[in-house]
Amino acid sequence: MPSERLYGTDLQAGFLDLGYDLFRDRDPGKSKATYIAGDMLKEEETELDKLNGKIDVIYAQYFFHLFERDDQVKAAKRMVRFLRPGNRDVLIFGRNGGLKIEGWEKYVLGAETWQKMWNEVGEATGTSWRTELDLESGDDWIKVRFAVRRA
Repeated sequence: MPSERLYGTDLQAGFLDLGYDLFRDRDPGKSKATYIAGDMLKEEETELDKLNGKIDVIYAQYFFHLFERDDQVKAAKRMVRFLRPGNRDVLIFGRNGGLKIEGWEKYVLGAETWQKMWNEVGEATGTSWRTELDLESGDDWIKVRFAVRRA
């Protein structure tokens, strides 16, 4: 895929700068991807609106588990705005997980609560979503792989 079709976002421009430094792709001609700094949880974050309706696939690796459920809903609603409205095959996928420390259940949702969350997102955005979730768990850790598709 041509890099000009790649979009990315992070909370702060400094994080994006670190990525350019790490992968040494700031020079013209190396990468034509578009990166935008912004807070996914703030409705008034208009800079991120530049992504609205442009995205077909969102890779959200180790993202949702950074937030409790209410903020997961906010982030998911923002992602729905990013997705191309005419594409029935849009996809959000990734992985969550971590150690099972006190309160971990607020951050890593199971299959039923994950679908319920996306039902809420659908109601709020006038969309409908089906989820797939593969959960792997040990005594002190949990790994979750997920996919979210238009229903």
